[in-house]
Amino acid sequence: MPSPSNVMIRWRDDRAQAWQPEVLQSVTEKLDFLFVASPNTYRTRQYEISFTDNEPFVLIGMEEDVTPLEY
Repeated sequence: MPSPSNVMIRWRDDRAQAWQPEVLQSVTEKLDFLFVASPNTYRTRQYEISFTDNEPFVLIGMEEDVTPLEY
């Protein structure tokens, strides 16, 4: 049986120079769902997503739950 592929996700907030540590998740089958918790307060967020295998990888959609701050 082939070993699972891995997806690595990291992000940075508000155009910071430093990235947060990578989160590694295994993908065991096609159309697999991934969940990453990334709490913080930010105005903008940039994601970097990498895939370990030399095969096509498609990100079909991405959702983020946000809670607006009340001033």
